[in-house]
Amino acid sequence: MPMMGRSWLPSICVCLFLLVFGVAQGSRHSSGAILSSFELSRYIAEMEGMADFFWQHRSNANVDALFGLRLTQAHLNVLLQVHSVEVHYPSLYRRLFKVAVMVNGTLRSGVRSMHARNSKYSRSLGWVASVEWYAAPLNEPLPPATPMSERVLGHFSESVSDACIANVLGTGRTKRRCTISPSCWKMEFDAFAVSTGYTLTHSSLYYYMAKRRGCTREVESKLETARDVAGKSYKSISAILAKVCANIYVEMQDSTDNLPIAPGSDQDLFLEQGSLCAIYGYPQFLRQDWVNLGASWLGPNNCVPDVRRGRRDVPDPSQDNGDSKWTSRRLLVDVSAGGCSTHSTTLDLSYITAFVRYELELAVAHRLAIKQHSGYKSLYSLLKHGRWHVRTLRNLLNNVKAMLQYH
Repeated sequence: MPMMGRSWLPSICVCLFLLVFGVAQGSRHSSGAILSSFELSRYIAEMEGMADFFWQHRSNANVDALFGLRLTQAHLNVLLQVHSVEVHYPSLYRRLFKVAVMVNGTLRSGVRSMHARNSKYSRSLGWVASVEWYAAPLNEPLPPATPMSERVLGHFSESVSDACIANVLGTGRTKRRCTISPSCWKMEFDAFAVSTGYTLTHSSLYYYMAKRRGCTREVESKLETARDVAGKSYKSISAILAKVCANIYVEMQDSTDNLPIAPGSDQDLFLEQGSLCAIYGYPQFLRQDWVNLGASWLGPNNCVPDVRRGRRDVPDPSQDNGDSKWTSRRLLVDVSAGGCSTHSTTLDLSYITAFVRYELELAVAHRLAIKQHSGYKSLYSLLKHGRWHVRTLRNLLNNVKAMLQYH
């Protein structure tokens, strides 16, 4: 084989430039540079801790815990089906698989326990925790949001919202699926465009559950003549969820611009907002700084501490008058386990899981794109067939391979 001349030097430089430039360009996304295996491992360690916490308390799991675990399960179901994750990140894949085993085991035990208790809540809203959720592809765009100055907190009653969701599910008073009363429609439709806080997240749950329960036709028939306060029409449930999450994004941004976020209901709301919009398919919520903020609230017991320390939120939900953030914040009364808030912890687990899913999907796509890059192939070809400065080229190649390994 003839020796390479110096005429190959420009080609080698171009190959290396394209390769490195491609890595730099491809690594930019909403949460910054693509994370290394080491960084991802830290997030998975937090997932393992929270999954173990729920496994240890599985016999006492309530709808709050099961609801968030269904979100986590949905993200894991998608992630573990990506063959390239198992190929390129085998050790991380094995750990994620173990987390999925713990989550699935907790769900099986918790659902049995929930039905055995046969409480009013489990009969009314148990369907939310009993069926697997669907995690949408993380590629949805956000429409323009309603400015915070034009929004109002409004009056919100969780018990009324829960009753509306139960009517759609077919577990309410009428026992007919897809029941949409005039009062529920007014409350839920008026809420999503200009409200804030838990009113928004519960409104999104109403529409999402209607879609999951097969009530899309009933909802969208009402949308044909409905107009929000600005006179805007919405043709689909997807359009409503997009508007809700656009408004939620601005609200979360406002919260992080005014740190710290107070322990308790404010932190719980932040986690609920990020978790729900992630399951709907909006990657804008998977910002590393926001996920890190949620992770920073974890205590030594691998859970978010319950600032109320042992007292229940609403002993009798019928007495919820909507005046308290704690009494109008979620699907169900939160029961403390081991000094922890089950609702906040399960949402934190879901939020971090969504982030890990997104990062691994990006990392795998990036690795595949780099391997198909002409510069990458040309560099291998030069090393394989040439003898000019072989040691130098081999060192360069090892550096490039190391760079790929940690991106």
